Amino acid sequence: SPRTFSARTLAPVTHTATILTLPGGGPPLILPPEDGLVYERQRYARYVVMNGALTYPVGRTEPQEERDGLSLDLYLPGSRVILSLLHPAIWAFDAQTWEPLGWIAHEPIRAMDAEGRRLYAWEGADLTILSFEGAPSLPPEPSQPWKGEDLPGAVRQIALSPGLAQDRTLFVVAGPHLLRSSDAGQSWQELRGLPPVPSYSVPNYTLALSPSFESDHTVFVGGHVDELLGLGVWRSQDGGETWSPMWRGLTALMVERLAISPDYRQDHELAAYVRYHRFWRGESGSALLRSADGAEHWELAAT
Repeated sequence: SPRTFSARTLAPVTHTATILTLPGGGPPLILPPEDGLVYERQRYARYVVMNGALTYPVGRTEPQEERDGLSLDLYLPGSRVILSLLHPAIWAFDAQTWEPLGWIAHEPIRAMDAEGRRLYAWEGADLTILSFEGAPSLPPEPSQPWKGEDLPGAVRQIALSPGLAQDRTLFVVAGPHLLRSSDAGQSWQELRGLPPVPSYSVPNYTLALSPSFESDHTVFVGGHVDELLGLGVWRSQDGGETWSPMWRGLTALMVERLAISPDYRQDHELAAYVRYHRFWRGESGSALLRSADGAEHWELAAT
């Protein structure tokens, strides 16, 4: 992270502004605090790439919030929106809850006009101007029939509907793909409604089905993209066609496994096993996060 000094005394000062550098280079963006907070991006790049995002109360040395596995590339002043510029998409996040708001097609953003509330992206002679007010998120891709004779990669997980004898439904994580069958494996649909991941990386998914899947059609998916990006937890209530982010309180986003209570219909409990790399603190390890309301909120249970 950049070091900052008082222009009057040349003494070091701590977290008095949000300082970010665009991926294309150029001078740093220096943004004043908002609501008494500044934002900081942490990135490690040597053999592997790791990301983290932090918020600090002005002048404090300890962060108020940390999100391991989130790439904070831009903060839009006055909008409380964070952007991650990960080709082939630009992700937008709520800066207060850290939950994804949506994504649009990637643009090579190279400059920001904070006063005019615009972003400028260009490549060669092509210029695109983006407003802070945003644009409609790209719609989720519908599921598509899998046309190959074989599954697309090594099978990492199989999840059977508790009502398999009646609904003949099962899910498979095969390579970087999520697949669903409604005829006991005779044919497959590729589920494509989750957000796009960086084009140069491979997602690792894990899933869990509600014990009442045959009636509530609820599926949970978590995952990560190598060490680069945490995918958090997503919930579908229509059998995997559409997904909603369930990130509130999910402080570590690199989800390795999900476990759901056998009494989920009554207690709505599930657990997320995550790994974390807080390289800015010299810490790494595993943790267990727990939700008692169907993933609406999460709390740390064990490290």
